[in-house]
Amino acid sequence: MDFPQAFISAGAEYADIGHFVPAPFFRKKFTAEKTETAEIIIGSAGFYRLFLNGKDITKGFLAPYISNPDDIIYYDRYDVSGIINEGENIIAVLLGNGLQNNSGGAIWDFDKAPWRGAPSFALRLNMTDSDGNTTAIESDESFKVCDSPILFDDYRCGEYYDARLEISDFHTADFDDSGFKNAVNTSAPRGEKRLCTADPVRIYGELKPVSVTRCENGWLYDFGENNTGVCRLSVNAKAGQKITLRHGEWLNGGSLCLDNIRFAQQSDLQKDFVQKSEYICKDGNQTHTPSFIYNGFRYVLAEGITEEQANADLLTYLKISSLPDCAGKFACSDEVINKIQEAAVRSDISNFNYFPTDCPQREKNGWTADASLSAEQMLLNLYPEKCYKEWMRSIYKALSDKGQLPGIIPTGGWGYHWGNGPAWDNVIINLPYFRIGKNRKHAAYMISMGMRDNNGIHLFHAVLPEILRHPRTMLHISRINKRKLSISFNKDGVSLSDIKHADNQRRIGCCSTPAAKDIKPAACLCKDTKADKEPKEILYKALHPSITFLRAKGIIRATSPAVYPTGIFSASRSPASP
Repeated sequence: MDFPQAFISAGAEYADIGHFVPAPFFRKKFTAEKTETAEIIIGSAGFYRLFLNGKDITKGFLAPYISNPDDIIYYDRYDVSGIINEGENIIAVLLGNGLQNNSGGAIWDFDKAPWRGAPSFALRLNMTDSDGNTTAIESDESFKVCDSPILFDDYRCGEYYDARLEISDFHTADFDDSGFKNAVNTSAPRGEKRLCTADPVRIYGELKPVSVTRCENGWLYDFGENNTGVCRLSVNAKAGQKITLRHGEWLNGGSLCLDNIRFAQQSDLQKDFVQKSEYICKDGNQTHTPSFIYNGFRYVLAEGITEEQANADLLTYLKISSLPDCAGKFACSDEVINKIQEAAVRSDISNFNYFPTDCPQREKNGWTADASLSAEQMLLNLYPEKCYKEWMRSIYKALSDKGQLPGIIPTGGWGYHWGNGPAWDNVIINLPYFRIGKNRKHAAYMISMGMRDNNGIHLFHAVLPEILRHPRTMLHISRINKRKLSISFNKDGVSLSDIKHADNQRRIGCCSTPAAKDIKPAACLCKDTKADKEPKEILYKALHPSITFLRAKGIIRATSPAVYPTGIFSASRSPASP
């Protein structure tokens, strides 16, 4: 694909904790003949929102992706055939910091990332008329730029917005932008240019508070569920009123407590920015949704509002994720197990904005061990195939010359010497295998892709000794070509041997506890393609070792063992979307 490469920005200055640089708003007025087809290709270092003739056409939150721009710079493509006017038009772009400038990630050295700088973007609009003639408009210094009302944004912290700075007719062709400065040409990011194929981050549900309670510092909103998203604020206010929203998941003595999502290494200023957003009101009724952040939370402490404003309509919880749709279903005769399944699925959905993360509130990092260990159950419950495939590209790019993988991906250099090791590095095997399933040829290709260096040299023997660097470590890669491949390491190097695999059945996730290690996989799912599409009733007794283990740990209540042989559970998974 011919990607636009003329990147522009508002300037070299970029924000930091305590040093605000407003998010830049760009616009370009142009005249078009009657068009038959039109498309926009846009890539950005940072996040963007894209507007055409006043319409927000952005694919979702946090566009285009979250990646190391030295490895991969992502683009999106939009069909805008029905939006271009004959005559004058306005195209506008709002930029957020994203990972391009992530001072909120200082714990993992993102503030020291070699690419850190002001956000930028490259754009091309291609228009074709009925005669086949093509006209292109590309980002350059003719774009006008001004400060937006977003005073500060960091997706690991929050967003500060001053509604008094809004320009109501910014998107109209008649607006006079002669007082704005021109955009600045800037260097293109060093990463490989790619079209993003991961599922977008979108709103999949809304919650209203189950309670609104007066507390010492304001009003506590309880939404009843811990999820990932943002709050839409709706308020009638006077200009200058400042509303502060602090998001958290834990109460201590009835008050919101953020200690569990702060770090001891953070300064007091950094701690104050954690999951905190501010909104300065304009006059009258107004509604606002943050653009470039997300939070993990159940509770919101609203400060600076009046008793009259403190009602259920003030805040609406917008739940967001790349994977909102469930593929699998599970139900059994023990409600505790059902609750565990429900909590697991909610955690999966909440921790998947483009790629799997460890938590949506404290770190928001793509820890590779978490992803590797959860891949099979994630694929049973959701549809992460496209996102896994895209994230594998970042995993491949993160391989060092020695074959090391960092513990988190993306990274700016942190995690190669701490926070990694065999349990983390095996994501390069488990993720493509579980993603592809029975398509063994494709699985082998995906694994091979992750095992080649930038010169195309196969790293299978070179990478694994570095990944599993302890002499007695052994990794079992299951069910590739219906075998187990045993990879053992000793002082003489790498020893590979095939172990015949008795079956190709997939075990239910909760059978994989230590107590179930000697149980044959009687409880199986998706043995063949046909069964993949049909619900299946399976004897609950196959889960007995896991249930015994959970009971011994006090996780579930004691129940007569006689219940288990007669109990049943049903499990199914719908086919993945194309």
